Amino acid sequence: MEQPKTTEHRAERRISSKEHRAAYQAAKDAPAEHKPRLITSRSVAPEVHGAGPVGRFNSSLAVLITKAVGTMWAAYLFVLIAVVSLPQAFMAFIRGDTVVGITWLSQSFLQLVLLPIIIVGQNVISASQDARAE
Repeated sequence: MEQPKTTEHRAERRISSKEHRAAYQAAKDAPAEHKPRLITSRSVAPEVHGAGPVGRFNSSLAVLITKAVGTMWAAYLFVLIAVVSLPQAFMAFIRGDTVVGITWLSQSFLQLVLLPIIIVGQNVISASQDARAE
């Protein structure tokens, strides 16, 4: 069930520059023109995940899991988990059951191991972009 939209603005805690406040005041004085707004992730999060305790819990849990899985240690652990089933998959592949071998490779190894590696790669790329932006 959707909550009714209100025209009242929520009080947001944000720090804006003098230039931004001046530009915003000028935009308020001329309502037909574009109004720049400072949008922070803190002000958008309640609309995406919900403002209640369940939404905050879901957001916190998602961040915690992403930080835990997005490490090379998680990738190493997933390699060990995938290697446990390798002997059975290899024996089935040798006996002619290629589906089992390909299933192990695609599901047990590639998906399980590449997930944390991709997250680590995204974190490295994001950190390098942030460093270049500063």
